[in-house]
Amino acid sequence: FNGSVQYEFIYHNLDTLFLKDLTNFNRKLMQHLVWYNTKRPHLSLDLKSPLQYVLDNDQNSRMWWTSTLRPHLINCLVNLDRFMNMPKYGKRI
Repeated sequence: FNGSVQYEFIYHNLDTLFLKDLTNFNRKLMQHLVWYNTKRPHLSLDLKSPLQYVLDNDQNSRMWWTSTLRPHLINCLVNLDRFMNMPKYGKRI
């Protein structure tokens, strides 16, 4: 995960870091992470996004401290398109 973020995002956004525009960098990073987990195909998941993999397998997490309930995941997607279409520069919404 860290290597993917470094190669796919950070190296392509070094100019934003050098300008010390951390607000814009963080906004772009959050958009990238949402895309990474909801749209980007992962080889280890049979070329599905992590979200699609969880929805297709419809399993609860086996970890004792969390639960991945399908309705909860679907509700989390309600504002995804709005977030992904936020302006990259300019005023905050």
